[in-house]
Amino acid sequence: MSIEIKEKQFAFFEQTGLRRRLRPGSFTGTNDTEDTIYLLEKGRLSVCAQISEDTLIPLEELKKGYVFSVLSFSDLCECPIRFRAETDCEVIACRRDRLYDASSESRKMLIQLLKFETENSRILKFCIQKAGWTGKMKLADYLIRSVDNEKGLAVTHEDLSVLLNMNRITVTRLMKQLKDQNLIDYKSGQIQILDPAGLRKMVPDNL
Repeated sequence: MSIEIKEKQFAFFEQTGLRRRLRPGSFTGTNDTEDTIYLLEKGRLSVCAQISEDTLIPLEELKKGYVFSVLSFSDLCECPIRFRAETDCEVIACRRDRLYDASSESRKMLIQLLKFETENSRILKFCIQKAGWTGKMKLADYLIRSVDNEKGLAVTHEDLSVLLNMNRITVTRLMKQLKDQNLIDYKSGQIQILDPAGLRKMVPDNL
């Protein structure tokens, strides 16, 4: 979950953070502390799941004005998150405490930061809840969130096992069950959802 702020609020990040200029294909955030908050001031950035040293799966795309952190996307998968520049980008990385100090006299900015923190707290609570789910619940939740109704999703069973921290054999068995129930279809590594409502019934209500 990321939030979008107005350009006039960029100044709070600019006066407290470190500007990073990224070329297409380069990364940021890999070695930062957990309390780092980012503003994408220019360009497009992909949020990716790193399933191996050489393999990344895009999860979401961010545009100018989005505020985010690593925690913002921790509910999407169970492997490391990486931020990859898709165009020439400028990202400002801020420590949370310095950003709050700079924003202390701006009611509108503090409201935005409170919204951001509230969403991150919800995500953390959801991740804790999801730890008690069955493998089928986790798989159904991932498919609902990730499969485009028109384009489908190109992902292998091996990729899914890493994304969801599950055994590959278990993933293959569960995928076959979902296919046999006519909830999904998959062939040649391409997944389509046939019955979104039926798949959603398998997932506990999100917080």
